[in-house]
Amino acid sequence: MIRKEDQYFKVNKVLLLTIGLWPFQQSNFTRFQHIFISAIFTTFITFQLTAFATLNCTSELFMKILSFVSLFTVSIVKYYVFLFHIEGVKDLLMQIQYVRNELKDKNETAIIKKYDCIAKRYTVALTSKTIFIVFKYNGTHCQYNM
Repeated sequence: MIRKEDQYFKVNKVLLLTIGLWPFQQSNFTRFQHIFISAIFTTFITFQLTAFATLNCTSELFMKILSFVSLFTVSIVKYYVFLFHIEGVKDLLMQIQYVRNELKDKNETAIIKKYDCIAKRYTVALTSKTIFIVFKYNGTHCQYNM
């Protein structure tokens, strides 16, 4: 039997499990994931900012590096906010599940399924777009002039 939780949150569950933020599964492995991801974040920003110390610092170089670092910093902040408020997210998901379990009318269920489909499409589209942008940026990453 398929649990409703798996049916409704399948895409989001996979994405959040990948980075250790699925609120219903917190273990020692997820703690390791948090430490590992934090180390990646820290080293990435550190090595991006070392260009200021090792290269001729021009305004163009400054803008290229700082624009990328600032976008990455926003992602880090979002990750940690989600991590520190994981109980609130868990409560929200449980409330959504409760509302879905209380639906009795077929029309209400049809409306929820319609919006589920739209939400899955948005999730897949935004994830695909983000991955595309990351790989495109890595492929055309600025070459620092020495």
